[in-house]
Amino acid sequence: MCRILAGIVLAVMLTGCDAENASDEKAAEAEKAAEAEKTLAVEKPSEAEKAAEAEKAFQEGAAAYESGDYATALRLLRPIAELWDEIAVVIDTFHPKECANYFRAAGYDPV
Repeated sequence: MCRILAGIVLAVMLTGCDAENASDEKAAEAEKAAEAEKTLAVEKPSEAEKAAEAEKAFQEGAAAYESGDYATALRLLRPIAELWDEIAVVIDTFHPKECANYFRAAGYDPV
């Protein structure tokens, strides 16, 4: 489910429009952005590697907190909290009806 939401958020960020009102111009811009990303020769870690790193940081942060090492726990857990804060800001920019449109366009039945 998280991967689906991330894909929807990425599509919205690239196109800047909702699925029902997508224009050819915005689709072309999204295609250009995707091509530009492909031209970068930087090797990016896979989703599994990113998830493993985040899980490891969370486990280490939780262990540090439980052992009383609050400075280490804060250092390890703060990036995770900041990421969720950014996700919350992005999610708040979409109207619920717009989100329902994305889910319908992706083939899901929004509740």
